[in-house]
Amino acid sequence: MHEGQIGDELMVLVAGRAKATCTTVDGKEIVLAFLQPGDLLGELSVLDDRPRSSSVVALEPVEAL
Repeated sequence: MHEGQIGDELMVLVAGRAKATCTTVDGKEIVLAFLQPGDLLGELSVLDDRPRSSSVVALEPVEAL
């Protein structure tokens, strides 16, 4: 998932770890959360019908539904 992308799906992290980040106007990365199995991904853009507010990057091999 990428910040600014149109979000039309949400996922549940089943295995692995990931991090949610956003980028400031001056290009710095801010870590918003570390995600683990059971966490939801992409729910905000699905609920508010707006572009994604953050990016999600896998920290290790992940599986999601």
